[in-house]
Amino acid sequence: MGTIMKREKKDGAKSYTAIIRKKKGGKVILSLTETFKSEQAAERWVRQTERDLKGKGALDQAVAARHRKTWADVIREYVAASPDTFGKTKTANLSYLRRLDFGNLAVQETDDHDFFCLSYPPKFGQ
Repeated sequence: MGTIMKREKKDGAKSYTAIIRKKKGGKVILSLTETFKSEQAAERWVRQTERDLKGKGALDQAVAARHRKTWADVIREYVAASPDTFGKTKTANLSYLRRLDFGNLAVQETDDHDFFCLSYPPKFGQ
């Protein structure tokens, strides 16, 4: 069963963080967290998520989805890890790549053809 942690913020407001961890062979294979304004909402999320994960193959799908990295994720991490800011052109190009369908492709599932299509997009009307 999931865990719910209560936290009081500086302004006195309370938040509730729901945590679900699944282990396999003694290792954590999936860790899910969400933060809510009420304890009831956190409990409801834990119950629903636990129920969803009990479905046939649901846990394996959730683990695979957590490890699936898209090109948009890679670009976002690259920008965040860069010690310097980029110029306007590079920033615009990286932003554009993230918004393209290419940005939604999983890195592991990308092949040469995907890069070719990115380099030579079809012209309008063809």
